[in-house]
Amino acid sequence: MSRQRKRTSIKNSGYSHYGASRTKPSVSAWYSYSKSPSEDITDNLELLRERSRDLYSGGGPLGRGAIDRVVLNSVGAGLTLSCRISAERLGLSEEEAAEWEENTEREFSFWAESKDCDITRTMNFYELQNLCFKSVLLNGDALVMLPMRHTKNFPYDLRIALIEGDRLTDPPMRTYNAMIDGGVEFDLDGKPVAYHIANKHPLSELSGLPRLEYVRVPAFGMNTGRRNVLHLLPLERIGQHRGVPFLSPVIEV
Repeated sequence: MSRQRKRTSIKNSGYSHYGASRTKPSVSAWYSYSKSPSEDITDNLELLRERSRDLYSGGGPLGRGAIDRVVLNSVGAGLTLSCRISAERLGLSEEEAAEWEENTEREFSFWAESKDCDITRTMNFYELQNLCFKSVLLNGDALVMLPMRHTKNFPYDLRIALIEGDRLTDPPMRTYNAMIDGGVEFDLDGKPVAYHIANKHPLSELSGLPRLEYVRVPAFGMNTGRRNVLHLLPLERIGQHRGVPFLSPVIEV
């Protein structure tokens, strides 16, 4: 009797009375099963994206309103440059530092307010911020590349290229042994070392587009160490390589 009572007391300790209970009517029929971030997130990402975009497109005003409201309150008019350099550390006078800050802000505004900063030449820097953040919420993540392109009558070559998360995907044929999760190639430390990006949207049916191919883009430049790809994603688990759409927790509701 005492042994049975002791066994019962051990079994019903801590969380076994509450969230881990298998006997309470409120949770006895709750079937839960979880694995690594790759199985829990990446394997379900395609369907989550489809349903998230469906809710935003016309699944009801709440889905669209939730995303648009977060974008409006978070991005607003967009991030702007505000230079504040240390004149003393750089050996400059206060007047020289103020002049440098003014000139740099003016040149940055010239680049940011022009649609030539966009590789497609359709949006300025602030419009790109809005679209990129909305894509992260809608699809779970987004990629940004910063290539150099020369444009006539524009002094700066830096361009912003936005890439939708759908284009970051595992290549159909792996010709080498690598650890890849949802198109993100990583090393033994879990550090991304390359991104496998399709040259167009995998589901695109537009005529005239090139044949679908996958390009391995190193995360950092071999000679410069400069980031080739900015992968924007909100993380919720350690070891996660792909993002979760903002509406995922409430899709069923």
